[in-house]
Amino acid sequence: LESTFQGAVFDVLSKWSSVFVGVWFLATLLMGMCSVLLVKAADRPSPAFAKHTALRGAEILLDAFRDGKKPTVSFVFGLDPEEPLLEWGDSHEQNKPNYEGSGLSELMSPEGQQQLLKLCRAPDLGRKLKARCDGDRCLIDGHGQRGSCKRHEKTWRVEGVYMPDDVLCGTGRYCFMEEFARYWAFYDGSCPQRGKADCDSVPKQCSWDAEANVCYSKKDEHEYAGLPESEFLKELSSESFSNYLQHRANVLHAAGRAFELKHDNQLTGFRFNAKGLSFAWVSFNATYPYANELSDSERWWSRWEKYRKRFAPDIGGFHTTELYLFMETQKEVVPTIRVAVGLALVVSYVALVLTLQNWR
Repeated sequence: LESTFQGAVFDVLSKWSSVFVGVWFLATLLMGMCSVLLVKAADRPSPAFAKHTALRGAEILLDAFRDGKKPTVSFVFGLDPEEPLLEWGDSHEQNKPNYEGSGLSELMSPEGQQQLLKLCRAPDLGRKLKARCDGDRCLIDGHGQRGSCKRHEKTWRVEGVYMPDDVLCGTGRYCFMEEFARYWAFYDGSCPQRGKADCDSVPKQCSWDAEANVCYSKKDEHEYAGLPESEFLKELSSESFSNYLQHRANVLHAAGRAFELKHDNQLTGFRFNAKGLSFAWVSFNATYPYANELSDSERWWSRWEKYRKRFAPDIGGFHTTELYLFMETQKEVVPTIRVAVGLALVVSYVALVLTLQNWR
């Protein structure tokens, strides 16, 4: 074998070395170009997964049930959309947020408060306008009928707490601003503190419920037109509003509606710091599927961006969800793979040339 390579094979390789090196270089170049230009994110799920019963079953279970967790989309105000964190800590509590973002100054004005309410109430447009339904035709998951879920009137008059009369009626959103508007409506005119005679003395503001034996406000949350900024911030940060939210939680617990509170602390709220209101967010139950291709993820982002611009175009902020994390990952994966393949081919070519020294 050694004599063969020292003889005929070596003579051929030596004679045509330039041709062999050229062909090798051209083949390597073509393979690199194919890898760089043709690698892309999948346009559709792999047929192997679609045909495999166990894997397909797992996909359906994940998509339909997700361990009881619905996908949600949150609208955030107060964080810098480009640099939301000043510094990453070793834990979530040690992260330092960048509260110099857009949205809060606009949101605090009476007009901004109205726009935030409009954003939160838009799901009530229902199925016909593809706002809220139980399928991916709509952005928001919930009951498809137009209009808000009818409230339990006795609970509202006695406790000042909104609770859907139908336990299965899903509003599809979590919005602190709606609770603030209800707080304002219920306590307007100090009606709950009035006795019957005192209640009857202000018929334009209050009304007496003989069955429940309480005085309640005639104001409705939809009449809330926004408060001046200073008054709004004062009430939002007040002990009175904090007590109202705690009272709401107690009432819903007592009525067996604790599930309505399950995600409230995570999916809507606001934060104050030494400078004032620093951060606020509201959320919606989303309808996007568990698995998405890059083009589908971008389409969902565009739909939610149109939703924001349609109902709250002037209060800034941005929307975010778990779907966007993988979407951005997909955007970075393909270019990274292309660079990695290209570099691997170049390095391997140089290494082989230097090792074999076949340019001599």
